[in-house]
Amino acid sequence: MTVTPAAKLKTVVIGAGFGGLAFIKAAKHADFDITLIDSHNFHTFSPLLYQVASAGLTAESIAHPARAAIRNRKAKFLLDTVIDVEFDQNRVVLASGERIEYDKLVIAAGSITADFGVKGVKEFTFGMKNIEEALIIRSNVMRALENAARYHQQPVPIVIVGGGPTGVELAGALAELSRVLHKDFPELGPSPLRVTLVEAGSVILSMFPGSLSAIAKRDLERRGVNVLLDAQVAEVTKQDVSLKGGRLLDSELTIWTAGVKGNAISSLLTQRMDIAARRDDRIVIDEHCRPAAAKFPNVFVIGDLAAFLDADGKPLPMVAPVAMQMGRHIAKFLIKPDVAGFKYKDKGSMATIGRSDAVVAANGIKLSGFIAWLAWLGLHLAYLLGGRNKLQVVIDWAWNYLTYDRTARQILR
Repeated sequence: MTVTPAAKLKTVVIGAGFGGLAFIKAAKHADFDITLIDSHNFHTFSPLLYQVASAGLTAESIAHPARAAIRNRKAKFLLDTVIDVEFDQNRVVLASGERIEYDKLVIAAGSITADFGVKGVKEFTFGMKNIEEALIIRSNVMRALENAARYHQQPVPIVIVGGGPTGVELAGALAELSRVLHKDFPELGPSPLRVTLVEAGSVILSMFPGSLSAIAKRDLERRGVNVLLDAQVAEVTKQDVSLKGGRLLDSELTIWTAGVKGNAISSLLTQRMDIAARRDDRIVIDEHCRPAAAKFPNVFVIGDLAAFLDADGKPLPMVAPVAMQMGRHIAKFLIKPDVAGFKYKDKGSMATIGRSDAVVAANGIKLSGFIAWLAWLGLHLAYLLGGRNKLQVVIDWAWNYLTYDRTARQILR
């Protein structure tokens, strides 16, 4: 008597970010037929995007091929864009016209920049959610310096809106870039860039203890960054930023890091599933990362697109550790359905202000300065995918540190 083997569980993963790859890695020993779909053929190590934008690293250093990331994971990759999901038929529709069937669907599509309805943000600011945007910022910074040196002979004003980790790290990196580039642009004085960081709240890095937030502000100001607190943006134009209250900031380049919201695929979920999204377009999920109150228990949402509410009704932060833990939880749940519900283990927060300076808050421990900076370097290097990428980043970091130079100053966009 011939025994027919059980069919493999067809699992489609949308998004080659931290959550999607964490799920695939955790499910490598399960009998799943996994298909990973992404509109790019690489994984972006987004925590280091700001270093690409500030000429510290090349784009290739933080981009790892998606096929290499899932090699030996019993998964296949499709380079395409999901334009629709037919939940009743268990199919995703691709831009190529192909329909991919699934038994389980994991949506890890990430997030996009949120403008909060502020006039001029879409037209006149730059976000930093992907490599292309980081390269555009870098090229615009370098081009503005070239133009200033040729015509204006005055420092280039740059305004960064948002005092979270991304805004703080970018502000510090651009301030250090300014010190590096004064040799290339002597016409612009000792600081060719004039960086202003605008934060609507009363502190920067609000997720950190107050003492570390104060240290971060102090270290930024030591580097020449003008930090404005309790400053809400009213409007952005091509050459300035208007604050509520009437203050006007000159800005040759305005970078918006003030917030993010769920990816555009969120609208598909709300329409097709007949559920409501939050104001930030994130989908509220249950203890096993399924859209709450939805009638499709085989669909999972993780990462920035998902809003897992804590005991106080607040969603978990939109950071890589949350996405990775969600991805691993779903893999466990599909393998063993009686597993306990998802619980996020907060391992702490860290942010670098610049050369030899960072802040770290983890398990009640607060660090700042050189030791925190070394911890920041080590953790980011550990999570970066690809041996070649790690080596290239170490070489670039060492070169930047020892020579006070930046390796990626080319205008490529």
